[in-house]
Amino acid sequence: AESLMIASGVPRGQWAIGTTRLFLKAGQIAALEGLREGGDAPSPQALADAVRGLVRGRWRRVVAAMKCAAHLARLARSIRRARLRRRLRAAFIAAWFVVHKAHVAARAANRRESERLATERLAAKQRLEAERRAFAERR
Repeated sequence: AESLMIASGVPRGQWAIGTTRLFLKAGQIAALEGLREGGDAPSPQALADAVRGLVRGRWRRVVAAMKCAAHLARLARSIRRARLRRRLRAAFIAAWFVVHKAHVAARAANRRESERLATERLAAKQRLEAERRAFAERR
């Protein structure tokens, strides 16, 4: 029906195609009946051009739909990647925080151990000095 309307030269604004029917504006039925009764059929070339144009239009819509689907797939993939990056970043920060806390605690423990050892060495040195003085006085 669409190809016949195009080939017959009926203006596009005077008709519309539904799912199962052709809808015409007022006054177009008479023009369509005049084409039918007059035996003035559209030329085979005009009909072939109309069909070719319709097929080309349908292909354009299919290609546009495929491009849209591909774009949506890429968009969904990028959204998933962004979510994964955020999760990984959060996990990395949490792991870094735990490791950093452990490192700070280990450094504090090492510092306390170093201070304890230094105090013990100083005490041992002072005891040794006191023993030397005591030995020197006894002589």
